[in-house]
Amino acid sequence: MDWVRQQLSVWVKEVKDVEEVKKDWLHVRDETTPGNVNFADNSSKTVQVLLITHLLHPPLFLVALSIKFSGRVRFGMLHVRKDEKEDVRRELKLPVKNYPCYLVVRLKTTKIFWL
Repeated sequence: MDWVRQQLSVWVKEVKDVEEVKKDWLHVRDETTPGNVNFADNSSKTVQVLLITHLLHPPLFLVALSIKFSGRVRFGMLHVRKDEKEDVRRELKLPVKNYPCYLVVRLKTTKIFWL
């Protein structure tokens, strides 16, 4: 089971830190000009799902969703250690205190949902 989980986890992008979440997951990036943010880009994925968790590998149902909706929805996972939980929650302004937490971002309308 561990081998299967490890092989399939490549479908879910590994997010390194909170700064990457702020820069790459809360805005649509314009590929033509580095550093530009473009909210009107129709070719971009408009929905992104980010799992914030203490787990090392994404759950299999998240991997299955990322395979099913590849090209339409962007899936990622941020690994948070126990001693970082409160700092991450404060920096991202998450209203929830429990982990795992799903951050669902709909970019065209810049709405952010927490599950």
